[in-house]
Amino acid sequence: MHRAPDPAFKPLLDALLQGLAAAMDADGWLRDPLSGQRAPSDHYAQTSAALAWLLAGEPARARQLITAWCACPPRACGHAPFNRLMLLLARTEAERAGYAWLDAACARRAWRRSRLARRYPSNNWMLLAALCRLLEARAPSDQARTLEHFCTLLGRWSTPLGGFIDYPARPAPRTPIATPTTYHHKALFLTTLALWQTGSDRLNAPLMALLRWVRLHWDGEHGLAGGLGRSTHALFGDVCLLSALHLITAAGVAEAVPMRDALAARLLRQQRPDGLLWLNPAGALAPQQGWDAYMHLLVYNAWSAALLAWSAQAARDTSRCAGLGAAARAFEGEAPCADPEAGVRRLDSHSGLRLWFVTRGQAPQGLAHRSVELRYAGGRPFHACLGERLLCPPAIRLPLEDLLRHPALAGWTPLLRLGDRVYGLDGGAHWTLTEDAGGVRLGGLADARALTRQPARDPGARLLGALDWRLLGGAWGRREVLARARLPEVEARLKWRVAHRAPVLALRLSLINGGREPLIYLNPAGHAFIEPPCEARWVWLSASLRRRGRFAPSEALAFPSALPHASAQALAPCRIAPGERISWVLHLRWPAR
Repeated sequence: MHRAPDPAFKPLLDALLQGLAAAMDADGWLRDPLSGQRAPSDHYAQTSAALAWLLAGEPARARQLITAWCACPPRACGHAPFNRLMLLLARTEAERAGYAWLDAACARRAWRRSRLARRYPSNNWMLLAALCRLLEARAPSDQARTLEHFCTLLGRWSTPLGGFIDYPARPAPRTPIATPTTYHHKALFLTTLALWQTGSDRLNAPLMALLRWVRLHWDGEHGLAGGLGRSTHALFGDVCLLSALHLITAAGVAEAVPMRDALAARLLRQQRPDGLLWLNPAGALAPQQGWDAYMHLLVYNAWSAALLAWSAQAARDTSRCAGLGAAARAFEGEAPCADPEAGVRRLDSHSGLRLWFVTRGQAPQGLAHRSVELRYAGGRPFHACLGERLLCPPAIRLPLEDLLRHPALAGWTPLLRLGDRVYGLDGGAHWTLTEDAGGVRLGGLADARALTRQPARDPGARLLGALDWRLLGGAWGRREVLARARLPEVEARLKWRVAHRAPVLALRLSLINGGREPLIYLNPAGHAFIEPPCEARWVWLSASLRRRGRFAPSEALAFPSALPHASAQALAPCRIAPGERISWVLHLRWPAR
């Protein structure tokens, strides 16, 4: 069987093992080099590192990690599906190698603290739990039942093109969905592992669909895929994609080799001096920039080491890998350019300019009172490149206080303020694409949607919120995001144009305040880009202001995105009177390649 070379894969795994070894203290705990604190016991750093060391042929070190984890109070443990997957793969490896790596008492404690629940807030957690049940099934009838359940979940949580729907649990027509790229990559890895384990043809079609969706997002030259949704460009998802691609190339799918090697090479560029990897491409230039609160350096590095070590071991089983060969069909023909249900579209210009748009916007998992989630906002680009240059950073999540102080941090999303509430112009459902000799045009309506939750003002509402949090895990509050408050009196239209002959991007916004109260437009002509800056020109038309010229922002500042060298800028806030119509056009031009 053809085995493609993997020049960057082994150095990446070796670096991770080196970094984890340096982070391990005498008591068997991993210590975070950033904080000096032990890795959080309610995550999965200990079990992931244990699997990595077990596969590296050091069972004593693996045993020490698990023993230390089992010594902490059970109530301090969490992330049961993640820990259970690591334990299941470790048990399989120990059986294969012919040794008992844990004593019976420690094994019982480890299994008890990784029991699976029936429900989890995220679909990716539910899919992970379903995979654990599939791997645990021994009897043929149990294997068939758990495989069918896994496939049912994949079918329910996939767009027609193959994008993994992380939220909501029961997608319905005309209901907003969320397809964050990182958790799509996780679903791809779980499906690859399930197919490698079972060899079932039932998983061929889902695997091919998941891979085709990766091709929609893959930029080809930078080792990047996506930029939409939470955990933007996070190491967690990158390693899921890399591990899946490694197994697929071991099956002889040569078309996957360039993608795998480009991703591995890019991750090597995120390496720290101690061997660990930064959690996104911003890396050493901006440590912890673009990290979510749940992202921990050691947790994601241990997870990465475990997945890479397991896929390296699994790739040696040529008979099992052969079952992944059908994935080659996902690379046939041109890469898809759009997923209408997810609201994702790629535009390719003759000049070499490539842009990835989210049109109608997606549903974040929940609204907060004092934080604003813009990584799912529609009507904007979320990635762009021109040859070797990256042009557009992904959007961010940030405190409302910071956004009000610096509205340019909204990036491409226009912000409106009415009273004490802030609304974002999110992409609506009606988008059209046209093309002529001059370029490609993408246009659609934009809805003004609330960006935060209204605080509960009466005792009854506060009591319901507390009961929802304690008894339902916040499920009721998360559903609020599916029906966010809107400003129906605001009519807005976005028109994008990508020129063919030169790397030029133009955006026109037309807006009417049909309400009875004035609106404050917080970030006129706001946009975000990656250095070096492009040439920007703008035209502003309204009843009170008619101006044009080079873009001279009232505010230009560093943009704390997952990609380095990002900036954002906007004009000064302005007032839109009742009945007033405004319109502005922004032209961005980059030097030709």
